[in-house]
Amino acid sequence: MFTQRHLLALAVLIAPLAANAAERLTVTVSHDLDAARPSETISIPWADVNRALPNALIQHIVVKDAAGHVLPYQVTNVAPLSKDPKNIGVAYGELLFQHSFNVGQKSASFTVEKTEALEPVFPVKAYARYVQERLDDFAWENDRIAHRIYGPALAAPAPAGSGKEVLETSGIDIWFKRVDYPIVDRWYNKGHDHYHKDEGEGLDMYNVSQSRGAGGTGVWAGGKLYTSGNWKSWKVLANGPVRAVF
Repeated sequence: MFTQRHLLALAVLIAPLAANAAERLTVTVSHDLDAARPSETISIPWADVNRALPNALIQHIVVKDAAGHVLPYQVTNVAPLSKDPKNIGVAYGELLFQHSFNVGQKSASFTVEKTEALEPVFPVKAYARYVQERLDDFAWENDRIAHRIYGPALAAPAPAGSGKEVLETSGIDIWFKRVDYPIVDRWYNKGHDHYHKDEGEGLDMYNVSQSRGAGGTGVWAGGKLYTSGNWKSWKVLANGPVRAVF
């Protein structure tokens, strides 16, 4: 997911430990909506995880639901809280995982445990990258849809006879997906003429041009719309199975 819908009310409980029991953090998540809430992202500050599970490392934890199913998780480090010179696992940001609430399900419980095993890399469902090979595009996607915005190279004047496209807009393009796996790299590899045709995975079906596309920025003033141009710089902060931040 790129954005988190209605925030969930989180209550973090530390389960009592018996002698020689494995260290465990119990998380109970509740909400007050009647509707189903698929793929809700649950975010826990890593400081809370580290407090309950001292010396926990991101590659040596496991997240489970109440039925004992192992859940894909992600640990971000967008703004490092501290350095970790003693290698005790304190320098992370958030622990992220997801749960789909059924209609009428108002709460769910999860456990976070340390493990000696090396946890697997989970399939990526949220991904963002700078696309240097295509005139400074920046593209991002989740398992349902993909987007892109245009960079400075596309807005630069075209050399005589080059045939280069010139487009200045902050409109957000939409790529419609038929599949749930990542397609950004695959479609750019196929080339511009191909991803405008549905060859089985979906397509780029809209021409953004000077429009706002799927939510480009603009300000109304004096009865006129003033819009921003192409982005000037980029930075990817997180890519993972749950959330992409850029």
